Amino acid sequence: MNDIHSGDDLGKIIIIANEKGGAGKSTVATHLIIACLKAGKKVCAFDLDNRQQTTTRFIENRRVFNDTHGLSLIFPEFRSIELSKEEEIKARQEEDRERTTNALKTAAQESELVFVDCPGADTAQARAAHGSADIIITPVNDSFIDFDLLAKIDPVTDEISAPNFYSQMVWEAKKNKAMKERAHLEWYVIRNRLSQIDARNKRRVGEAIEKLSKRIGFTILPGLSERVIFRELFPKGLTIMDLEDVGEAGGMSLSNVAARQEIRNLVQFLNL
Repeated sequence: MNDIHSGDDLGKIIIIANEKGGAGKSTVATHLIIACLKAGKKVCAFDLDNRQQTTTRFIENRRVFNDTHGLSLIFPEFRSIELSKEEEIKARQEEDRERTTNALKTAAQESELVFVDCPGADTAQARAAHGSADIIITPVNDSFIDFDLLAKIDPVTDEISAPNFYSQMVWEAKKNKAMKERAHLEWYVIRNRLSQIDARNKRRVGEAIEKLSKRIGFTILPGLSERVIFRELFPKGLTIMDLEDVGEAGGMSLSNVAARQEIRNLVQFLNL
């Protein structure tokens, strides 16, 4: 097959993960998927969040909207991974890890970019995805509630006392990738929904994340602002990048234009 990659030409596996909900994980995932498709990339996507299935519903909504309105919207190669039915927990987890690793590696042989929407929980599939990733994107809200996912912080001094459970898991993935594959795992923390009014808290969170980034090795990127348009587009399976294709580009507000630029900036920062 001419479109199969091999050797160093394997596609990038990009996982979007955060073990706390509400940080805009699926919004980031779906917008990056569509933005990269529109840039001409061959994209494969997985939704490992078997409970919420937000990205799965997005794709389903997109197909319905596309067919109903006779459009020619673009779609990624969307795949699922069947969960193990083993009764014994250890055997079930091992099979889930193996199936996930194999599915992602196969997709990377066939696509330039493989996007994985991970669950907001520590599962065997999530750990396998982290272990297979070339890029990890962790969206966080601009608050110390979400910062707690990354590190323990002194409530009086704001000093970091220790990396938290999620940071430790990513660190293990980075170490294993370096040892087993002699490759570098890129980790990006995206600050979503930046506060426009609480300047002091915004500054404190920013300083804490900056300190932690130097300590455990991730890159901080600006993410997506809180915008109504993202919620309005989801039921249609659309992103801000699709408005030209559905005849709404002429009516784009300044906020919509700014949102589209945020996505373009993110794609550029991530070198996708």
